[in-house]
Amino acid sequence: MSNSNSSNRRPYTRIALAVFCAFAALPSFLRGAAGQELQNRATTVHDFLKAAYPSLFGKQRYMKISISQPIDESWRQIRGIQFEVTPLPTAVPNTPRPLDPNTGKPVPPPQNLPILRGSIVFDDAGHIVSLSATNSEELMNTKQNDDIEKLIESHPEWSDQTDYEELKKAGALYGPADKAQFTQSIRLIEFEKAFGGHLDLKTVEFGGPSPSRVGSFGLLYWAVGVEARYPDGNHYIYLLTYEPFGGRLLGLQRVAPRHYPKSATP
Repeated sequence: MSNSNSSNRRPYTRIALAVFCAFAALPSFLRGAAGQELQNRATTVHDFLKAAYPSLFGKQRYMKISISQPIDESWRQIRGIQFEVTPLPTAVPNTPRPLDPNTGKPVPPPQNLPILRGSIVFDDAGHIVSLSATNSEELMNTKQNDDIEKLIESHPEWSDQTDYEELKKAGALYGPADKAQFTQSIRLIEFEKAFGGHLDLKTVEFGGPSPSRVGSFGLLYWAVGVEARYPDGNHYIYLLTYEPFGGRLLGLQRVAPRHYPKSATP
């Protein structure tokens, strides 16, 4: 996580690599142990995105990854990877643009807005600690979720049942009454390659509006508790959050070993 107090930041370095989804070879300055570490982390990011957002793939899109961590560390361990998926490859600086035959002026570069941005944090053993991603209309139904949240917050007098009825009217596939269907849609086996361990589904709970119904209280989501068992003997509980319109992953966070958050009590 970034620290908003820039005066307390230590010097950071950033390495950016444009990576085909099939992954090209690493540059020569990242060969050896550090290069292998980066390749392992980058592969994990790729595998995780393929499991979580399969619709990203098969469309000739590009992924750029970057690293940001204290320069004084050894850099033999990569603790975090930032990623960005775009329709086109990253533009190469100072590359001459073709000229418009009618005006003789350089042709403006095509739009290359990110489809998805986010980051994955790792522990010293290389296990995933957290995933955060920016809201993406294509992948996370951002507008629909924002609209229903605003609608609910504009009616603090509504009951939870009315909220859920409005959610279904808005086109959500997975309201609280659809727990069986939502649970069936969670395919943990597809995440096991990225996690590098066996995953067991422990809890599935729907998160409704805050009981106070004051301020920003209208967020609706699914909270999924998962236990990961790694070959090195470590066991961790993860909380995965999903949006209700399409059941798309919003993020995940590792919690204390064998500890379940209140929203996912077994």
